[in-house]
Amino acid sequence: MLRGRLDSVTSTGYVVGWAYDTEKPFWPLEVAVMADDAREVAWGLAHGYRDDLVEGGCATGWCEFRLKLDPWPVVAPWRALSVVERATGRAIVRKEMLPFVMSEEKFIDTIDALLATDPTMIQSLQQLRGCEELFQTYIAAHGVDAFVRSAYVYLLSRPADDSGLAAYRNHLRAKKVTAYKLLLAIADSDEYRLRPRQHCAPTVGAFPFRVD
Repeated sequence: MLRGRLDSVTSTGYVVGWAYDTEKPFWPLEVAVMADDAREVAWGLAHGYRDDLVEGGCATGWCEFRLKLDPWPVVAPWRALSVVERATGRAIVRKEMLPFVMSEEKFIDTIDALLATDPTMIQSLQQLRGCEELFQTYIAAHGVDAFVRSAYVYLLSRPADDSGLAAYRNHLRAKKVTAYKLLLAIADSDEYRLRPRQHCAPTVGAFPFRVD
């Protein structure tokens, strides 16, 4: 089932909302925003992260879209807009009147500012807290050892050592930690803190815990 919501139109010409498929919650939807005359006025992936989506149980929390409207300001915020799955045209949500939100374009002048706008990268491991179901699906398909090995590569960019593999394997099997908490434990090491790292988001095909 497709779920979604239209949240607002911004003064800078974006439409904001969220959408995902409950049958494929770990894969981002490509959505289209339609005007009442059936014109496509925006399209793109619903793959941005929001804390409130995690709290609301919306997939992994990585299902926001923020899409530039074209034309703008012909598409007025008080006009009805609809969101559909772009590939199939299946309806997701329609709203008659969207809130109009004042916003400013953010000037990107540093690498950190650029990375902060990139939905394919996580900004903090806290953004993976809604991924426990995804991790458990991976463990069911590939086993505990595979999860620990993938966690080492994802976080430390190296293979798991024998002692680390054995310790974390035992913790997971004894249910002393969840899969997500295990990632936090590895990231709490001196090795992790001594070198800044960037990690891909769970919506990216390269995310090592995906199950096709």
